[in-house]
Amino acid sequence: SNTMGALVPILLTLLISSGSLVQSTLLDPIILFSISFTQKVFNDVLMPMILMSFVLEFVNNLSNDYKLDKLSKLLRQCVMWIQGIVMTVFIGIITIRGISAKAVDNVTSKAAKFAVDNFVPILGKCLSDAISTVAGYSILIKNAVGSVGLIILIAIVVFPIIKILVLAFIHKLAAALVEPISDKKIVNCINS
Repeated sequence: SNTMGALVPILLTLLISSGSLVQSTLLDPIILFSISFTQKVFNDVLMPMILMSFVLEFVNNLSNDYKLDKLSKLLRQCVMWIQGIVMTVFIGIITIRGISAKAVDNVTSKAAKFAVDNFVPILGKCLSDAISTVAGYSILIKNAVGSVGLIILIAIVVFPIIKILVLAFIHKLAAALVEPISDKKIVNCINS
C-alpha cells in the first residue's frame, strides 16, 4: 500500500507529460481509493477472520467437548469468497477506468495534433511532430517506471510468500513425523 502510494504521484506526472490528462485525473482518486479500500478489507476483515478460523480449528482439534469444525470451515470459505469478490471488483475498476480514460485521451491527443498541424501556419507540422515525440518518450518513461514499480512490488511480496510456504511445509513435515509417536489431537493441531 505504501509502495503504491509512493508510485502513484510519479505515474501521474508522467501521464500528464505524455498528454494523458483525463487518465491522470481519473487515476488518482480511483486508484488510491481502490488500494486503500482493498487494504482495509484485508487488514480489518480478512485477517481477523483467518485468525478466528485458526483458533476455532485449534480448539476443535484439542477439545472432545466442543466441535467447531463446521464453523471453522464456514469462516475459511467466507474468507475465500470475500477475497475473490474484493479482487474481482478491484481488477474490474482498474480495467474499466483504464479503458475509458485512455480512449478519451487518444481522441483528445489526435484532435490537438490535428489542430496544431492544420491551424498553426508554417511551423504547425514541426510543432505537432515535436509534441508527438515528447509524448512518445514520456509514455516510454511512464511504462519503464510502471515496470520498475511492478518489479519492486513483486520483490516486496515474494519473500513473505516464500516464508509462508516454507513454514507451511515445516509444519506439515512436523505433523507427519510426530504422527506415529504422538496423540492424534496434537498432530491435527500441527497439521492445521
